[in-house]
Amino acid sequence: LHYYTDMIKTVRYYYDIRNFDELGNYINNTLFPINREIKDSVLKSDNLLKIKGIKSNMIRGLLYSKLLLLQNEDGIQTTFDLSAPITRLFMPELELYKVLSIVTDNAVEELKSIPIGKRLELDAHLFISVFAQKQQTTFKIINTINIYRTEKKKGHGVGLNHVKEILDAYNTELKITPSQHTYEVEFILKE
Repeated sequence: LHYYTDMIKTVRYYYDIRNFDELGNYINNTLFPINREIKDSVLKSDNLLKIKGIKSNMIRGLLYSKLLLLQNEDGIQTTFDLSAPITRLFMPELELYKVLSIVTDNAVEELKSIPIGKRLELDAHLFISVFAQKQQTTFKIINTINIYRTEKKKGHGVGLNHVKEILDAYNTELKITPSQHTYEVEFILKE
């Protein structure tokens, strides 16, 4: 993930020098080297059609990129479910972006760490579910393969602590439910 920072700095550089042609080339040829066949399959995806119900461009873009990443990964299925359009976030957009980014990155990294054959055998699946109601929105991220490791290397495990700090600031509980076969993360944003 550290290379994302460098990519953003490169985008910023092209923007700062007002070289929009090179910026476009960098985005199209380096950041998004997607061939036409993959683009066509992405546009037809039910997951990505549902994402349009999220009115925040920032949140929609984040979830789009996570689902797109996994959609093209062998042996991993994805499902995105949205109960109703999301027009209110109940917390600042950037804070929700950070929370969703960390939680989905954890799930994506876990799924991608499993060899392809094992993913197929275990039916690897990432579910992202958003249940929107008038006065609250529930987010659930479920990874169907739980090989959650409690031993962390130095510098790891910081992400979930940061998520907890952000959610605590908005009186929101982070619920983590590991089971034999799944690893579920849930939080409910309220008015």
